[in-house]
Amino acid sequence: MFAKQHSRSHRTSRLRLEPLESRLLLSGGGFLESQALGTVESPDINEASGMVASRQNADVIWVHNDSGDTARLFAMNTAGKHLGVYNIVGATNIDWEDIAIGPCLDSNDDCLYIADIGDNAGERGSITVYQVPEPVVGTVPISTPINLTAEAITLQYPGRGRDAESLMIDPLSGDLYIISKRETPSHLYFAAASSLFGGETVMLQDLGPLESTFASAADISPDGSEMLVRYYNAQTDTESVLLYDRPSDTSVAAALFAGGVQVPYELEPNGEAVSFNADASGYFTTSEQLHQPINFYERVGESVSIERSTDVPVNIRSNKTITSTITVDQSQTIADLEVQLAIDHSRISDLEIELIGPGGETVALATGRGGSNADYPNTIFDDDALVSIADSTAPPFIGHFQPEGKLSDFGGTEAQGTWTLRIRDTRKGVNGKLTFWSLVITPENLTAPALSISDASIVEGDVGETTSAMFTVTLANPPETNVTVDFSTADGTATAVEDYVATNGTLTFTGGQTTQTITVDVLGDTIYEGNETFLVTLSNADGAQINGASATGTIVENDPAPTSVTIDSVTVTEGETAVFTVTLQNPPSGGSVVVNYSTSDGTATADLDYYGITGGTLTFNLDAEPAVLSQTISVLTIVDSIKREGNETFLVEVSGVDIDLAVGIGTIKDAKGGGGGNGGGGGGGPKKNAASTISTDLADAAFDSFAQQDDAPEATSSPLFDRRGSSGGGEESDDEALAL
Repeated sequence: MFAKQHSRSHRTSRLRLEPLESRLLLSGGGFLESQALGTVESPDINEASGMVASRQNADVIWVHNDSGDTARLFAMNTAGKHLGVYNIVGATNIDWEDIAIGPCLDSNDDCLYIADIGDNAGERGSITVYQVPEPVVGTVPISTPINLTAEAITLQYPGRGRDAESLMIDPLSGDLYIISKRETPSHLYFAAASSLFGGETVMLQDLGPLESTFASAADISPDGSEMLVRYYNAQTDTESVLLYDRPSDTSVAAALFAGGVQVPYELEPNGEAVSFNADASGYFTTSEQLHQPINFYERVGESVSIERSTDVPVNIRSNKTITSTITVDQSQTIADLEVQLAIDHSRISDLEIELIGPGGETVALATGRGGSNADYPNTIFDDDALVSIADSTAPPFIGHFQPEGKLSDFGGTEAQGTWTLRIRDTRKGVNGKLTFWSLVITPENLTAPALSISDASIVEGDVGETTSAMFTVTLANPPETNVTVDFSTADGTATAVEDYVATNGTLTFTGGQTTQTITVDVLGDTIYEGNETFLVTLSNADGAQINGASATGTIVENDPAPTSVTIDSVTVTEGETAVFTVTLQNPPSGGSVVVNYSTSDGTATADLDYYGITGGTLTFNLDAEPAVLSQTISVLTIVDSIKREGNETFLVEVSGVDIDLAVGIGTIKDAKGGGGGNGGGGGGGPKKNAASTISTDLADAAFDSFAQQDDAPEATSSPLFDRRGSSGGGEESDDEALAL
């Protein structure tokens, strides 16, 4: 019952592939074993270290070589036939390792992102990702190379250099993700899309460790709902490709940390490339070396569901027992079961970990394994793993391990109900945390009729225009009898009546029908609201089970973002002039924009500590060459006779017609020395604060409040601190703004 199909024998390699079945995440699809669509034709492609399928050119794959080649891309079709060479002007190939597609920095068009991020020795002071608009590629090969001009994005790791070979650009947000290679385990690094503008060096954020080592390639599906990562696990000498499911309300990082499911992979001589195809109905891999196969893995019907805990993180107290639960709503008989978990604990030999099923059955996963200075950063308990947790002597435990008990004890039982993970800490002195855990369930009734619904997106029209979002409902394994299912819409960030027309009804599948369409009318407007979402949910199925009951409809914004302003915060010593920079965001194409500004007291008092401004204006001339986008406001501070009064603050408020209020904080340091808060002695020129426009006291309070939440992630993952740089201590980031 729990036996799995092993991959076919491989040509040549010391590596092994971990045993697996063709698998599927609930929202996606399982995948067949590989089929070679062709071989790479071009003799110039001898080290294909990155590949990505085009989104706008049918049947086109972009490929580049590793280090040693010039700065160029190759276009080929999915059978490997050469279509053209594209020189990347303004770029160099120090060590190109991956390529991705995502929204351009200045538009919603598709751009190619080339990752010059290889660094075997970890010695590079910075790395570069090159952005180029994706060109149109014809079906007839071109003999003359075409030049494309690149825009360079310079990135820097915190602390020291890293080697990396995996890049992803979130198609929904434009955020950038890099997965390191030579860290154990690999780490995920992040840069927000908003930080990639302007040409300045961007400091990457280390979001934490992933579940395996030596990540060599990654890709995100065109709709952003799934990720693929290639890994090599040195502990088990195995190579694998993992598929990660990303629900509509989940970030890329959260989906990766939640753990992936193995999908088929044909072992390659030196494989360093992976890519979804254009409609995510499968994925490609290929290898370095000349004339390598283009391996394709086709998606097939539903077979596996992942159930995730929702009550984590849970603190593990020394000498105590904690529990966390997962409730499985859908009735299904278990054919195979895996448990994925992550525990942060520096002495895991104290821990006893058990899984308890809905009927009270208990299976020991690990008892007193590991030792000090180790943890379970991402561990998958699987009866068919190559290594037993009882035999492993090299924690941290990363990847697949056989549990101490047998998960096959749950075979043939009902999955529906409440599952409990119980962790007992048997000694005093060390605390820890259960970060996440999940169940991977393969049901027995794989051939039962099953309904699912796909996501849809539509570009919003203008006032009076109605567009239609089309949702496809699929019936797998249709029975001979009719199947019916109800559907209804529900608000997400979009609102019925204002953004779309609510609808409901019943679909009927007859005569072996496998697909039906639900149409939802989307209402246009001329107001910028950003992308908005609503749900379409299936219910009350008759004649089939429902796998994946809800789909997300995305209304893609077509109106320009409104004009806004930002203002930085400034720290000066008494008697100096505080100079605030006001910057226009999303300006109109021409004309002028006028904003008003004034000062107001914080702990400082106007005309005693600084010269107040009751009303001023700034005019941004957008017809000038170049257009005026930044101006300054000067506020003179006053030296007083009060000693050791501490730092004092005042506000500069900027707003305009249809422009939201933005506030900068001026901090006045005592010229006499002493001073509390941020204070310190006098001296020093004007200096911009590290905590954006928030005073250090306010930033510290926000940090403390966030860090004290039991159910919060690590404090450094707070949006406040992720998006605005380090909080308190650490390096300072200039020219940030707080819009209220």
